[in-house]
Amino acid sequence: MERLQSLSDFINKDNHWLVLAGTGAVLIGGITAYKMLTKRKKKSWPKDTVVLHSVDKGIWDMSLTPFAVKLETYFRLADIPYINNPTRQ
Repeated sequence: MERLQSLSDFINKDNHWLVLAGTGAVLIGGITAYKMLTKRKKKSWPKDTVVLHSVDKGIWDMSLTPFAVKLETYFRLADIPYINNPTRQ
């Protein structure tokens, strides 16, 4: 309890700028650490290959969105190399 009392005395003694600076430093450090730890690694795709980002495939190996189905069909008919990269959203 004595430690808490000394902390409140420190805050009440016109040291608001120091408390704000410390709080800001902790927040900025925390945000920076979070961004560094959650950064996604960039995937390397083969050269001259189209990457099709679409939602997950359905039950019978086709995408659930009509646009992705059209693109896959076009890529197959035109012999364009592509990779389907399904995302879960």
